[in-house]
Amino acid sequence: MGLMRLLTRWLVLLLLQPVKITNSEAAENPSIKRTEVANASEILDRYLRKKCYDKRTRPNVTGSPEVVNVSMAIKAFSNIKESNMASAHVLRLLWPASRLTCLGYRSRIGRGKEFQVFVYLRQQWVDRRLAHGIDASLALGGTDVNRIWLPDAYFTNANDYEVFTSNQLVLIDSQGRIFYFAFVRIAAACQMDLVKFPLDVQRCQLTLESFRHTMEEMDFRWKEDEPITIFNKELAEFDVTTVKVDYKNSSYVSGNYKNLIVTFTFRRRMGFYIIQFYIPCIVMVSLSWISFWMDRYYIGERLSLGITTILTIVFLLGSSNSTMPRVSYAKAIDWYLLGSFIFVFSTLVSDLLIYRLRSKEVSAEKRKQKEEEGKPQNANIIFQCKHGFKPNYVADENGHVHLVTYQENKEEGTSRCSARVRTCCTACSKSTESARTDLSVLTNRCCRYMFPACFAIFNLIYWLALSTGS
Repeated sequence: MGLMRLLTRWLVLLLLQPVKITNSEAAENPSIKRTEVANASEILDRYLRKKCYDKRTRPNVTGSPEVVNVSMAIKAFSNIKESNMASAHVLRLLWPASRLTCLGYRSRIGRGKEFQVFVYLRQQWVDRRLAHGIDASLALGGTDVNRIWLPDAYFTNANDYEVFTSNQLVLIDSQGRIFYFAFVRIAAACQMDLVKFPLDVQRCQLTLESFRHTMEEMDFRWKEDEPITIFNKELAEFDVTTVKVDYKNSSYVSGNYKNLIVTFTFRRRMGFYIIQFYIPCIVMVSLSWISFWMDRYYIGERLSLGITTILTIVFLLGSSNSTMPRVSYAKAIDWYLLGSFIFVFSTLVSDLLIYRLRSKEVSAEKRKQKEEEGKPQNANIIFQCKHGFKPNYVADENGHVHLVTYQENKEEGTSRCSARVRTCCTACSKSTESARTDLSVLTNRCCRYMFPACFAIFNLIYWLALSTGS
């Protein structure tokens, strides 16, 4: 029994000893390669213990800068809203004492003023210390990826970002080339220009750099072959038109750092705003013109229609600004709503002006009629009816019927009638005079065609200016 126990302990110690695996051994014994690759974490654990691997030290620490090739696959954009947009900046302080301070500052940046993007971040570099010599790649996932050195890349304009631990993968080939994949959610700031909203084009950036290593220690580079891939370029409110990658060097107190920049160009879709704002504005402005086709005496109905359209335009103006940030300039949609408000308000003012002109004319007619009634009843007046109609009987204001007698004047071409029935005579003359001097009728007719023409010109200038500017 004692001999068996001793033999068992010896076998356990033998199995726990580090195993050196070479290409020749893997080729001679295929079962070793399959077993070791299936247990990549165990192999890496034994290999790191043997090599005294320090994950805190970058590869080639005494040589040239470590080259890290970067590429991204954009899965989805979300929360691209104007009310969430603002500029944010992350401070770069001295390393390493201030790293916690900088991280604390980033966590205090106002949330909600950002756009979110879900990215598959891919990085590639070479770490000769992990060259294992097996004709297969070792795969590490989850928290096991933190057992080796990883580039400390972060996004400088991110208000917040999150790496999904369960969605990480590291592949290590036989030569020590490392491929790192991570699924990341980035909430990045984007300074938007809303002058031409909603016919605007926005450009938002993601800027990646090393948090610790300067340009002398790490060289970030975009992957030469298709560095950016976007799965879906059609969003709910925007279309991704172009994607551009670039480089930039940033200087901080702790040194110079190389930045990788990707710029996304978003073009806004107009369908929602045409249906919700522009078409209602056009309908309201056109509806206000109905008052010009109503009777001039219906001032109450005219004013009710004008006030209703004004309140509707004001509601649309407030609705458009409720989801917008408070900017110090007017947006394109504000100018259109303001122009529509001016047209509707001008229609209301025109209705009041027409009614005022008509009231003055009625007052003048009443004064003239009173003056005529104050004249002696036996006086005769001269009148001329162009239509040639001469009534034989007329009724006065009391309902009495009177016979009309005429006296022809061949030289003047006029007729003379009795003063008692002068209402017959003045009716023809007043209608002729009214046709010549009634400004309310003339103004009302002009407004019927002037307002639609001016509104059409306003729309033409508005859309030409926006389309040319964008």
